[in-house]
Amino acid sequence: MRFSLKIVLLCFCITLLSFSGFFWTANKEFVEATEQQIASQLEQKANYAFSGIDKFIYERFSDVLSIASEPVFVDKGSSQAQISRRLEQLKSIYPHYLSMSFFDTNRVRIADTGQKQIGVQHNLSGYWVDISNSDFAIDISYSESMQLYLMHFAFMVRDQDGLKRGVFVARLHLDKLYDTFKEVLGSKDLADNVHIDLLDEDLNVVYSNHSTTEMLKKKANLRFDSSNTRVEPRWRDAESIYFCVQQKGYKSYSGNNWNLVLSVPQKVAFADAIEMKRRLFYTLIPILLLVLLAAYLASKMITRPIKKLTHAVTDLGEGKEFGNPIEINSTDEVGKLASAFNRMVVKLKHKMQEQEQSNIKLTQLHEQALQQMKAIQTKNEQIEAQNQEIEIQQRELRGIYNEISLKNNAFKESIRYAERIQRSMLPEWQLIQDTFEGVSLFYAPRDMVGGDFYWFEHIEVEKAPHFFLAVADCTGHGVPGGFMSMLGNDLLNSIVPIEKCYKPRNILNKLNEGIKRSLHQNSNNTQSQDGLEIAVCSINLDTLKMNFASAKIPLFLFRKGELSIVQGSKLTIGGVERNFKHLAHGESPIENHQFNLKAGDVIYLFSDGYKDQFGGEMNRKYSSKRFKEFLQSIQVYDMRIQQDLIAEEFANWKGSNKQTDDVLVLGFKI
Repeated sequence: MRFSLKIVLLCFCITLLSFSGFFWTANKEFVEATEQQIASQLEQKANYAFSGIDKFIYERFSDVLSIASEPVFVDKGSSQAQISRRLEQLKSIYPHYLSMSFFDTNRVRIADTGQKQIGVQHNLSGYWVDISNSDFAIDISYSESMQLYLMHFAFMVRDQDGLKRGVFVARLHLDKLYDTFKEVLGSKDLADNVHIDLLDEDLNVVYSNHSTTEMLKKKANLRFDSSNTRVEPRWRDAESIYFCVQQKGYKSYSGNNWNLVLSVPQKVAFADAIEMKRRLFYTLIPILLLVLLAAYLASKMITRPIKKLTHAVTDLGEGKEFGNPIEINSTDEVGKLASAFNRMVVKLKHKMQEQEQSNIKLTQLHEQALQQMKAIQTKNEQIEAQNQEIEIQQRELRGIYNEISLKNNAFKESIRYAERIQRSMLPEWQLIQDTFEGVSLFYAPRDMVGGDFYWFEHIEVEKAPHFFLAVADCTGHGVPGGFMSMLGNDLLNSIVPIEKCYKPRNILNKLNEGIKRSLHQNSNNTQSQDGLEIAVCSINLDTLKMNFASAKIPLFLFRKGELSIVQGSKLTIGGVERNFKHLAHGESPIENHQFNLKAGDVIYLFSDGYKDQFGGEMNRKYSSKRFKEFLQSIQVYDMRIQQDLIAEEFANWKGSNKQTDDVLVLGFKI
């Protein structure tokens, strides 16, 4: 490509880029200003609309609150006929309501202005879910009695003592809400150019000015913030710009977390910006033509001396003898370049003479390099021999490693099999679930097998059903602890159902004898300290009388939020040199506790693995105090939820630390 053409193209590109930058900047600022103006206008209208809707709902809230305070609803002695008559009177006082109903606390319809589904229990959905947590609820859903999608206002009715008496429900046709909304946003400019959607808390469409098929369906094309819980206040897609305003409430009514979404087509919003781009484009064409003409004329003046210099450089590059110096009568950069070229040619001739001398020296150095390469080759052969010897040693090491890996895998498989055996010996969990109102279990051995275990049995004692339960913490963990847990489990299965020993203190006494006998701890030449900490309780399921005895494991009893602790005896089962006398001699250090349980009581038995776990910011033990306070804090929840919270608390505390010991926490609710 000729140099003059390059200059023309360069000027053209610079002009084009400059104009494009100006065009892009102007268009961007104009579009942003337009979008901001539209957002401000729509947000103002949307807030005004929400204010009208919140006022409408607040007035309905005031109606329902007043009606729910009527004596006929509050009084326990009111008959169904009295309630029905009063509902009919209220319906005439408040004619804008479509229907009114009164339900008892079990969701059974007592009275209705339309006499529909009297005595039928309403399903647990919609406002019935919300009314269980507060005295007022509102939703838009399908009415079972009216067979329509309606707006429901529900209020909990309480008697003079503040106890729940029933639920008053008033229903409005959705047109009432739409009329309130259209009074604010019903202008023609919005109807023609702006799509408006009112969304409830679950993002279902409850009003739309452009589509009736999406009513009470989840709104599509929404964009959420980083938490994925709130709709972004502004976003775009390929066709429209979207704005979202959230409900703020009115007076004492805090709102229902509704959203108002408004969208404007981009071709409408940015019509002025599109027209501005068209005008700028038509202005660009004549400017570019003038720039091309000026660049062409300037390139002719610049390229004449450059051509002379180019011919001289070409001749020199082809090896031709350089003749007379280049003559360019100018003092600009091209003239200076020609003078520098002439000086370079003179120096080049001298350099070529020096290069011939250097080539001779280079040949001598090449011969010396060949000799050095031969010596290096000899060294490489020696290194190769050493590498072969190392490879043989590596193959031997890999064989040893593979053998060790096979043995290690076999050992792990044995441990996994032991884990399955240990878990299979534990009692069927369904038995305790069928016995109590709720149960909670957190069982986490430190290794695949562990020394903590639980045991329970359902037995008829003197024609009364009894439930026997034990929680144990054996010495050690892993395989040794697993053996001890299997021994303890087998002894309990023999002592209680077979030997018919039913008193917890006697059970522990016999268990101590069985452990010592099985491990030969009565022998004078043994130093075995293996044993277990254990708590045993029996519950008469007819009278709820409970007997409890323990070796070191306490019992936590929660009754109406208050905690009572029954401490176990300060000794362990098994081991040598223990001062453990038999119950028959009246000297047993095990104390038997007896107390009456009540419905709603929650009992927890646990090993010391939970409170001894290291973790937290200071890497300390969890501690008995923190464990007691934690159990106290979760008593308001269902037992299944308590189980999940106990596991979550342990994992959060432990963090990346290694588990200290086996962990067992068992709770049940009467």
